[in-house]
Amino acid sequence: MNDMTFCQRTKFVFKEVAEGLKIKELYTVLIFQLILGSIVPQFSTYLYYYQINVSGFTQFQYAMLMLVANITMVPGALLYNMYLKESEFTFLMVVACIINFVGSILTMLFCLGYDLGIPYIYTMFTSTVTDILYMMFIQMAPSVLFAKLIPEKIESSMYAFSTGLMNLTSLNLGPDLGILINTLFVHVSYEDLTKTWLLYAIQAGCSLLPMLFLWILPKRTEIQMVQDCLIYIRLNSKPEEEVERVKVYEAYEILDPAHMAVLKITEEPDGYQDWLANKGKEAKEPDFELSGTVDSTKPAGQL
Repeated sequence: MNDMTFCQRTKFVFKEVAEGLKIKELYTVLIFQLILGSIVPQFSTYLYYYQINVSGFTQFQYAMLMLVANITMVPGALLYNMYLKESEFTFLMVVACIINFVGSILTMLFCLGYDLGIPYIYTMFTSTVTDILYMMFIQMAPSVLFAKLIPEKIESSMYAFSTGLMNLTSLNLGPDLGILINTLFVHVSYEDLTKTWLLYAIQAGCSLLPMLFLWILPKRTEIQMVQDCLIYIRLNSKPEEEVERVKVYEAYEILDPAHMAVLKITEEPDGYQDWLANKGKEAKEPDFELSGTVDSTKPAGQL
């Protein structure tokens, strides 16, 4: 790859990305990430000016608050590893939406003056902190999923693509949508920050909208089936060697035909489509020995 020109290298990388995006469980998560950034606005910049100009925070106090916010990522990651890593992916996205909703409501109350007389402590429960936890959930959970499902030899291209897309949605689309909403409807400015609460009322309302799209996300069983198929191919292949007959892992029987291209299977058995359409009830189960080419560098016995 070092001998490639820029155009050749770019074409090669996008070809690998296209190969990875054939996996339904991967591209549906990326679509959900785009939806998150497209319908959930973020107004952290306006909250910063409100805290400095209206609440009277000093730059040092704000810096310490952000330090505390980022430190919360450590117990958050430990909590995820101990209790949530085996949870349904949809459940993790629900948790993220609820964190965003609660933080937005508390921030709205803060901007309305309901700070319990302790603004510096109360603000630790506003979006200044909860936005960090929200970002952690919507980025860490997909990253773990990508690590499980990205096929061999395209890891670098796919991981760079997915990470870039997640950063685009969380760091660009959300804030840009917030700026657009404020410019068109609310008109909060540096000179007039009195309607900052309204921005967070809008964010609270939008924060639950992604739940309408949870149905597109893969279930845990679907994720496990794709993992099993990829593992089976790794264990039953040799580098640069064509496998004439590959016995497909039994979990593959209920996968849809789109996964065949991912596993580089070039033929499907007679009767497979009828069996799939009838979910195995009426049609005779076909022989799941498929022809294909498997390219792997992992020797048998190493996962």
